[in-house]
Amino acid sequence: MREAIKLAIADEMKRDPSVVVFGEDVAEAGGVFKVTAGLLEEFGPDRVRDTPIAETAIIGAAIGAAAKGLRPVVEIMFAEFFGVALDQIVTEAAKMRYLSAGKITMPIVLRASAAGGLGFGAQHSQSLESWFMNTPGLVIISPSGPAAAYGLLRCAIQDDDPVIFLEPRSLYNTKGEVRNGEDGLWPIGTARIARAGTDVTVVALGQMVGVALAAAEKLTDVSCEVIDLGTVRPWDRRTVLGSLERTGRIAIVEENPFTGGWGADIASAAASEGFEYLDAPPARITCPDVPVPFGALERHYLPSADRTAEAITALVRSSTPPQRATASGRPGAPAPKAADTSRRAALAEPLGRYARMIEIRQIEDESMNLYLEGLIAGSMHTGQGQEAVAVGVAASLRPTDMVTCTYRGHGLALALGLTPLALIAEMLGRKDGALGGKGGSMHLSAPEVGLLPTFAIVGGGIPVAVGAAYASQIAKDGGVAVAVFGDGAANIGAFHEALNMAAVWKLPVVFVCENNLYGEYSRIDKTTPLKDIASRASAYAMPGEVVDGQDIDVVMQAMTRAVERARAGGGPTLLEMKTYRYAGHSRGDPAKYRPAGELERWKERDPITLYGKALQSRGVADDARLAAVRDDVTRSVAAAVAAAKVSPVPDASSIFEHVSSRGQ
Repeated sequence: MREAIKLAIADEMKRDPSVVVFGEDVAEAGGVFKVTAGLLEEFGPDRVRDTPIAETAIIGAAIGAAAKGLRPVVEIMFAEFFGVALDQIVTEAAKMRYLSAGKITMPIVLRASAAGGLGFGAQHSQSLESWFMNTPGLVIISPSGPAAAYGLLRCAIQDDDPVIFLEPRSLYNTKGEVRNGEDGLWPIGTARIARAGTDVTVVALGQMVGVALAAAEKLTDVSCEVIDLGTVRPWDRRTVLGSLERTGRIAIVEENPFTGGWGADIASAAASEGFEYLDAPPARITCPDVPVPFGALERHYLPSADRTAEAITALVRSSTPPQRATASGRPGAPAPKAADTSRRAALAEPLGRYARMIEIRQIEDESMNLYLEGLIAGSMHTGQGQEAVAVGVAASLRPTDMVTCTYRGHGLALALGLTPLALIAEMLGRKDGALGGKGGSMHLSAPEVGLLPTFAIVGGGIPVAVGAAYASQIAKDGGVAVAVFGDGAANIGAFHEALNMAAVWKLPVVFVCENNLYGEYSRIDKTTPLKDIASRASAYAMPGEVVDGQDIDVVMQAMTRAVERARAGGGPTLLEMKTYRYAGHSRGDPAKYRPAGELERWKERDPITLYGKALQSRGVADDARLAAVRDDVTRSVAAAVAAAKVSPVPDASSIFEHVSSRGQ
């Protein structure tokens, strides 16, 4: 399917010179899922461009480009990132034709990977058609495989309205016959009968089409007519209601929570417009009303072929629709102990800081091994090489201070006090994890030591730290908040808005930018028009300082100055820690985009090696003492890995816990 999408884009770019492609990492890196690989070489940098991590600017630019005559095809890496620029989609793009009295068209395609199946967790696994269903002016499409992706995408690019094109990422590697050229087109707003039948109409979208077909194969005594909607707004009433007239029953399989799902619209139409045909109530097979759980728990969330087959059988045999799955109001069991407050005290001593840096490095290395063993699901972002920043920040704070960080937050979480077992077990999706196995690598928290939940959305924690600082200012408790983020986040609106508010309110907050030279897959000089991000502090009347992020002593000195200033009422500071990540952006990224020799040059100033030499020169420890520390850490990490591996997998019922204070 990945190649089918690329072929559709390329065919339209050849057919129409006004078609352009832009988005994060779509040009030189070929996209995070390699969907756009090769387009830059074929069509050149004017028509295929990388952007900063800045969804508001990306989609806003697409609107302006479309109004001026281009036909932008924009890649938004994960569907959840639409939330950053929701205003541009639902308030601007969707209403531009209406608010120009038809004088302006909006031929924009917003592509995004979506849906579950790969165990990414709550913020990278949603299928968000229902976010946009209530917005007139938008077209919403989700393909079920290679042929559907090719035909629907070509028609989407040719369309004069904004299209949300949600690509189920678990289908990227699926194979199928594709008829390219004009014969392969699938017109928007038309559904296709994927399997003919007589007993029940089964309507599905995206990867749920495969689930519906698999369920139909299981039901040898029930004849299922499976409809692939293709487009869910507008959906094909004629095909769906025509099938219902023949079968007398309808089941809708959707990858959305029950409440507010797009299937409710189809069920409503079936009940009102097709009432005379119904021999049983419309049935909806959906996900439960909970966030998407991480890893192995995800299989209890997504509709399966077995669950779909059972629901269809009940509908046909006894006219009984499936019951909505709930947790009966259960708020959830207490969270496992994830943090040890005594771990922060160890950072007061030089050898304690040295040991923690080694611990972080070893656990990051072990996590990569566990991933390669197939024990870690979804994605993972490690930070080997950035240990001095993590430990230096933590060592400069009180346990009552609050910290937000990014999805590359293993090191900072460990430095603040999260235990190795809690981190490793969470990555493995086990009960002893920080979130009981429901969050995974990108979602860590330990509020008892000041770590607020981490966010998988770039820059998402920066304004949250501002709010925590405001709470301390009101309480007069002497607390400081710290927002730790990557250089890529310095180009998004949340960064600028947060710094501005913090400066205006003179809040006790420290902004720490880990500048490791790469925002995801793009080098900073390709996305940021200045050398030092710290220079942006002057625009908000706060101090800005460039810091050697490889030297923990320098990190702590800069942090101590900024924290003391914040506690004294002096307001915020922006610190730019110049550092480097040894691994690629995420698991499976070989980082071939890096210049030759760059990694080796940075390793010459490895933060652990530098600090070990500094401790020796000061007489704090000799070779033997440092070796003993390393050995102790190695044993401790090995014990944590072993314990995490035997930690039990959480029960299926745990996905209903902690959803809200009222349960379900």
